[in-house]
Amino acid sequence: FRLAVLPHFVRAALHRGLEPRQAAARERQGRLRVGRIGMAAGEEPREEAGRDEELLHRAFNLPFHMPEFPRRDPADPQFWDLRYQASFSPWDAGRVPAQLAEFAKRRRGSVLVPGCGSAWDVRCFAESGWDVLGIDFSEEALAAARPVLGPHAKRVRRADFFAPIAESPFDVVYERAFLCALPRRLWPAWSARMGELVKGGGH
Repeated sequence: FRLAVLPHFVRAALHRGLEPRQAAARERQGRLRVGRIGMAAGEEPREEAGRDEELLHRAFNLPFHMPEFPRRDPADPQFWDLRYQASFSPWDAGRVPAQLAEFAKRRRGSVLVPGCGSAWDVRCFAESGWDVLGIDFSEEALAAARPVLGPHAKRVRRADFFAPIAESPFDVVYERAFLCALPRRLWPAWSARMGELVKGGGH
């Protein structure tokens, strides 16, 4: 099976001189205790949050230049609106992983992309013939998505992942960084919501 590497493993790896996947494996074996990351604004000192963001950029070889933003909770759409307005989206690679492109070609069905951002994943699914819906609660993120989507722009809309979605359940719910972007207090709710959104036997 494939071992997920969440941001707190990345942070622990960098502090211990390990690869992120090594940190994840050691945590599972009880050999490494990891710290917290991704907390809402106000739940940890500003300096600690800044260090965590810098560590993540280093882990994924991203240039680190953090503009000054007002303090907001990542569970608030304005947190993301401010970043898209400033054209600050270092998580956006401008393409989809090769594995996703291959997966999308092999299958068809309904798919939800929560926290779709600039919607490269939505475009990939749409061009491969999927019945895809991308949602984001940030209006600025959706504004960034429309030029990427072109003729598929109607495949995205503003919506809250935790609110009812008329088209659910889906054959697949696909996300790469949505969970990592949520404050950890919402992770249990994310897990329960995923169970509601995916069809039995889905992914």
